[in-house]
This record gives sequence, C-alpha cells and structure tokens, in this order.
Amino acid sequence: METLDQKKTTKKLKPDQVNPQEAKSWQLNFEAEKEETFNLVYPRIVLQEATYRAMTVNNEYRIRVYMGIEEDGKTVCAFAFPAFSVDGSANNFADIPKSVYKLGENNEDWTAKLDKVKECIARWKKWRKTLVEPGNFASKRAFMYKNAYLLTKVELNQIFNWDGEQELELKLGVEKSVRMMLYPVDRNKAMLRGGVESEVFDFSAPCPPFCGPDNNDDDDDDDDDGSGGNP
Repeated sequence: METLDQKKTTKKLKPDQVNPQEAKSWQLNFEAEKEETFNLVYPRIVLQEATYRAMTVNNEYRIRVYMGIEEDGKTVCAFAFPAFSVDGSANNFADIPKSVYKLGENNEDWTAKLDKVKECIARWKKWRKTLVEPGNFASKRAFMYKNAYLLTKVELNQIFNWDGEQELELKLGVEKSVRMMLYPVDRNKAMLRGGVESEVFDFSAPCPPFCGPDNNDDDDDDDDDGSGGNP
C-alpha cells in the first residue's frame, strides 16, 4: 500500500505543472545562485486576475512579463505586456505597448508611464550583462537570467477561468538557467492547510530566445538602452 508521501509524489500532474520535488530543487538552486550572481532584492510579484482579463481581451492575447530594476538599483520589478502572434506560429510574438501593468502585491496600470517602464527594463538588461566575479562558473549574468517570459494562454485560462484563482505568484527558480515558476495563490494556501504539496507551474517561454521581432537582445551589445518599438 502506498504511503501518504508516495501518493503525493505519484499524483498525476496537470499540463506544465512542475513535480513538487523538482520545484523545491529549482528553489534551492536559486537560493544557491544568489550567492554567486544575484545581488538584487526580489519582492513578492503577483499577476492578478483582473490584470489577466484586462490584458488578454477574452483570451485573445498572451502575456509577456518583463524583468526590471527599480530606481534604487537593487529591487527587482516586473511588467506585463499583452502580446500577439506575428505569423501564427507559437514562438513569434510581438508586444502591444498600449497596455502595461506593473506587477506586485497590487497590480498597477503603468500605460501612461511607458518611459519609466523602459528605464526599469533597461536597468535589468544592463545588470544581466554585467560581469560577475572572476572565476565564477558563469562569466556573464546573461547566461543565467532572461529579459522576459512569455506566458502560455491555455494554462492562464485554466488557472483564472476554470480554477477561479485570483492571484498567480511569480517566483524564480534555477534548472540550467533561471526559470519563472508560477504559483496559484488561493489553491496553494488551501493545499498547505491540508498538508498537501503546493502546485507549481512552468509554462513560460523565456526571452531570449523567444523574443518579439523588435526585441531581440544581443548579449554582446552593451549599448542597449531598452528603447525602440518594444521594451
């Protein structure tokens, strides 16, 4: 007979759900990586259900989350842009800068602050290209950290529309490079109260390599200031 722990680990996973043990490993890897290459403060970053609905327009668009750094130069921030498929493929998406939300404990509409959004994103891009300490296994942070993550609309539809979640927390974890780990907040609170492993998902396509046509970031181009048609 299976033990309770065995039942937890053998439970069938949902599409793009990360095995709980693997999720814990990614988290521990990121904690270790902080000692090597991550010298920033990562606050709680949440995508709220109302923001999801405002950005996807009846699930027509996908959402790309860009990493940024606040004016203090040490605190991470994140911005959500709607994105659409340029050629009908699953990988070539362009951003729509007409609607931009800053993600945090409370999501804020920053559409009127696009210049400030670009400044935050440019600081992240500059940071990730900065050389780390000599002798470190990664000579550039660009090897580990991505500019943005394109979220899959099927899973967002499942989490917000079918499961009725109000918030999706975005955390970082390390497999080979830094991944964006997504936690349905309400469901996980209930599961933890019941002594069940929380659900963690990984359904984001990182940029690079999955960037929009105007947002290909050359890791050797240190003059990138984040300007242009897309952030």
